[in-house]
Amino acid sequence: VEQFSARMQSLAGMMKSSRPAAGYDEVLLAGDPEWRIEQERLSNGIPIADGLWTKLTDIAGRFGIIPPEPAP
Repeated sequence: VEQFSARMQSLAGMMKSSRPAAGYDEVLLAGDPEWRIEQERLSNGIPIADGLWTKLTDIAGRFGIIPPEPAP
């Protein structure tokens, strides 16, 4: 497992150090965009559309649940 992991990290490093295609700023690997979104949401929360938030708070109110305050 350690050897495989080391080889994969080496391969990923080679790919990331490649010149990006025209019109792109960087080379991304599978999972990179998802990892970035996860980090963003762990830091700042999950965005919820205003209309959906209103529906959720209405439903919560019917069951006597006090929803958390939305992030600014």
